[in-house]
Amino acid sequence: MWMTAQTDFCKRIAAKIDLQTNRHALETDTHLRLNGAPLGTVYCIGDCSTVQNNIADHLIQFLRGVAYEKGKDPETVEITFKEWRDVAQRVKKRFPQAADHLRRLDKLFEQYDKDKSGRLDFGELRELLHQVDSKLTSLPATAQRAAQQGQYLARKFNKLAQAAPGMAANQMDYGDLDAAVYKAFEYKHMGSLAYVGNSAVFDFNGLSFSGGLMAVYLWRSVYFAQSVSFRTRVLMAMDWSKRALFGRGSYFTFPVVRQAWCRMLTEHRFDGFLSGLSVLLYCIHTMLELD
Repeated sequence: MWMTAQTDFCKRIAAKIDLQTNRHALETDTHLRLNGAPLGTVYCIGDCSTVQNNIADHLIQFLRGVAYEKGKDPETVEITFKEWRDVAQRVKKRFPQAADHLRRLDKLFEQYDKDKSGRLDFGELRELLHQVDSKLTSLPATAQRAAQQGQYLARKFNKLAQAAPGMAANQMDYGDLDAAVYKAFEYKHMGSLAYVGNSAVFDFNGLSFSGGLMAVYLWRSVYFAQSVSFRTRVLMAMDWSKRALFGRGSYFTFPVVRQAWCRMLTEHRFDGFLSGLSVLLYCIHTMLELD
């Protein structure tokens, strides 16, 4: 499921699923699967969805391996710094967006080892992961996020299709097949661009700068290159040419073009280069939009 905006349709779906608690978007896990739907049946990307990062709620799953080795219940196990590093690796794999907040594992371990025992108990570890949860933010509702999610799902579906014969032969038709075949979605912010009048503003990984006409053409180059089809690129070039020739406003609306066209027909003359060009541009633009 992909939508360019949060609609009433999303709200109606969320109202029918108990696990959906967000009022504005459909919640998915880190594999972009709709929470509350059977695993691997419904995927959501784009503005209609938000990736739920609830690391602390999965604490028992992260501790299950350590608890099994020690023969204890996950809620009573205490972990050393070495075991904490293993748990952190599992967290990063399941929740890639948390990797930036789990860089200094030694400092985190020291900070949340309240009793200075050299171990983290269940409560201390839950508090640590709750703190990481609070630092995670929703992914931006931008085109680059939706594009990355689309590419991610395409690669994962290919992997699932390739693995399907082997899984069928081994009767693997249950469980978390997505996690067994492919990694969780990781958003990589490529920067932000803003077009304001005859200038543009850029933000690339914290480096911000703005410029005049040169920056505008750079912004347009990026925008043009990211367009998905030849038709879209032609329409975009037409719009930019129209603005460069006639400026903003209603100079290129149909009544104006029709008047120029009628005047040329009735007076049997070419009323200026711009009038003829405006008719040509309008006709091409209209044909492309109606295609």
